[in-house]
Amino acid sequence: MAEQPSQPEPKQAFNQFTQAYQALISSVVRLTKPLVSSGDSQPLPALLLAILQQVIDYEAGCVWLLENDRFREIDCINDASYFREAFQSHLNDGVVSWVCEEKRITVLPDIKGCFILVPVFTERQLISIVDIALSCQATAVSTNTLEIMEILAAHTANTYERRRLNEWASKIDQFLAMLKEIASETELERLLHLAASDIERLLGVDSCSIMMLDQEKQELYIAAAIGLPEEVIEKTRIPIGEGISGYVARTGQPLFIEDSSKDKRFDYTFRDSYQSRSILSIPLMRGDTVVGVLNATHRNSREQLKPLDRALLELFAGQVAIAIGQAKLLRRLLLDKKEWESTFDSMTDAITIYDSTARLVRANRAAARILGMSQEELMGKKLSRLFAAQESISSNGSYPEYAFRKASEVEKWLREVFEHGRSVLVDAELPGKGTMLRMAIDPILDERGYVLGGICVARDVTSEKKIQEALMQSDKLRALGEMASGVAHNFNNVLSVILGRAQMLKMRVGDAGLARELEIIVQAATDASRTIKRIQEFARLRVDPELAPVKINQIISETIAITRPRWKDEVERSGRHIDLRAELKNEFVVLGDPAELREVLINLIFNAVDAMPNGGRLTISTDLEPGDNQVLIKVTDTGTGMSEEVRQNIFHPFFTTKGTQGTGLGLSVSYGIVARHQGSIAVESAVGAGTTMLIRLPLHQAEAKEKIQEIKTKPNTGRILIIDDEPAVRHLLSDILLLGGHSVVSVSDGQSGLAAVERQQFDLVLTDLGMPGMTGWEVARAVKRTKPNLIVALITGWGGTIEPPLKGEHNVDLIINKPFQVDQILDQISRALAQRQ
Repeated sequence: MAEQPSQPEPKQAFNQFTQAYQALISSVVRLTKPLVSSGDSQPLPALLLAILQQVIDYEAGCVWLLENDRFREIDCINDASYFREAFQSHLNDGVVSWVCEEKRITVLPDIKGCFILVPVFTERQLISIVDIALSCQATAVSTNTLEIMEILAAHTANTYERRRLNEWASKIDQFLAMLKEIASETELERLLHLAASDIERLLGVDSCSIMMLDQEKQELYIAAAIGLPEEVIEKTRIPIGEGISGYVARTGQPLFIEDSSKDKRFDYTFRDSYQSRSILSIPLMRGDTVVGVLNATHRNSREQLKPLDRALLELFAGQVAIAIGQAKLLRRLLLDKKEWESTFDSMTDAITIYDSTARLVRANRAAARILGMSQEELMGKKLSRLFAAQESISSNGSYPEYAFRKASEVEKWLREVFEHGRSVLVDAELPGKGTMLRMAIDPILDERGYVLGGICVARDVTSEKKIQEALMQSDKLRALGEMASGVAHNFNNVLSVILGRAQMLKMRVGDAGLARELEIIVQAATDASRTIKRIQEFARLRVDPELAPVKINQIISETIAITRPRWKDEVERSGRHIDLRAELKNEFVVLGDPAELREVLINLIFNAVDAMPNGGRLTISTDLEPGDNQVLIKVTDTGTGMSEEVRQNIFHPFFTTKGTQGTGLGLSVSYGIVARHQGSIAVESAVGAGTTMLIRLPLHQAEAKEKIQEIKTKPNTGRILIIDDEPAVRHLLSDILLLGGHSVVSVSDGQSGLAAVERQQFDLVLTDLGMPGMTGWEVARAVKRTKPNLIVALITGWGGTIEPPLKGEHNVDLIINKPFQVDQILDQISRALAQRQ
């Protein structure tokens, strides 16, 4: 029996295994060290090829990188033309596919030796295949060698995966930084250039462009670009649906092209300016709407955008689209804000906006002007403080009692707005400025109806108020005038009888005592007629004065002389002194009635004297009103002044501050006189600050001329027809005219009068105006139609209220006002008869 070889002891075998394993581990550690320490830029499969040469002495080697399902040679050691042909053969016969599927090292025999295919793969994908050629037979490759090669391939894959993860983390960090940077940019042009620059830096592309859609022309243009010639940027215009970018804009879907030279949609217009191979085109979407297209390109077809790069770029494009929308919105908001601010500040109404505590947060220029503060000074002010005079606010910000009324009124408005959410419309005076404001205060509400603040629109209605006050004054006087006209007519009829009969009795009696009693009656009736006249004057019903050019300074000088006993003699007897000064400029001429103008000035001087119980200074001045063709007369005293309430009522009829000593008609009469002269009268006054009365009269450019017209005629008599429905007046007129030597016929109505004119011959018809059935105007027209040369005189109890043009319109030759004096009516009748002869 043959002797069996001796087997190593178990212990010895274990030691041998341990030594072999340690040697293997040492070899692996030594060989993988370059992989672990390699830089991120060093290609790992090529490094593995170099390391494998230390494991096995191969004749040639090549690294095939898998990209887009294709193998591409990236490294080769020694001349391997035959080797490349063999690998291509392995691809064709499916060996490489089998290696990829099995993910295991494969040794393939060859006539020149053998090939070893070493796949490098991760859990997710195959990275590359390292192919080495040996001159030995496949059986000569030890298992130990294959195990080391497998371990090295796994280390290469792990290092590749680590690198990939690090690269992803770095890109994601950069991506997040880019998003933050894009989100913080609000200016559209800078935003687009920043986005293009970020893409070029992050992905390392050769060019990047952001195209915006021109909605009107429906074409894309380059708004920002990196790596493109200026010619391309300026001239590129791509209609929707044409070219790669136009296709993406039409479909709204991203498009990746590995080799644009093979895509018929690529535009070769600028192929001499730049080349492009790999293109990724992504739509910029706002909701379902395309607003632009983002393009990233590589010139080299081998430099492809990786899936991660494409995914990040699509995300980035979405954020860019959002940022573009926000930038456009912000630009629109800024333009709207600028337009709003311009409109806000250009409005003539004062607009102020308040927060929920009623503090001012915004004011336009008109508000600053009206309130007398700058826009900055108004900030933070409470609306109630704006309506308290500044001098009335103490240093600690509190209101004294006399100012609190105004402030409390505003607080009441604010409660309506800020507590109850109700709008308020009020008219209020700005303290210390005399400015009247019409304010509309409205709440600003949120969607739940809670008050967020308030807005106040205030309009300066000072002028409107003055006009309104003037109209109210006019309406009052007009209403009073209508009442006064009827009263005056009836009183004048009665006074005509009383005055005429008393005068006629006075002419006949020889008893001196009785004559004095009759004179008292005449004087009383005359005074009563003057009272009626004043009522008509302040009601502005009188229009009878014929205005002539008068020198206003002369009128003032005459008035000062006339009133001297009052403002000098009487005042000085009481131990006071009034310094009256006349500051008269130039010689202004106005059209006026001298007597009426003197009456106005007398009223003003007497009022001024009464307002200075301790004496003072009274100044009367004349000047030309700036910018107007008017004479300004000022009567200024240093007296007690008047309150606002008194100032607003002084022109009202029967309003007086003098108690039983005043009638309340002086300034009302003056108001009516000035109005008849086409002028205006106003007052400026404050308690304790004196008073200034301002009269404005139209300037007459021609020289004032004295008009003297005397008609010297001997008394003329004639046959006169009297028509009057009042028996007492009719009989009085008959007696007066008979006394004057006239022949008289009297009737009680117009129809009877016209019948008498038809039957008899008369030199003058004297008819009453207001009669039932047929008025005096109608009688006059009817008389003139049949006998145009017959004199018609109208007698009226309406005073001087008849417009002169009406005389010609109604064919009236003469108007006689009631009540009349006996000698007055005889003289007027005699003159009319003389002029006709």
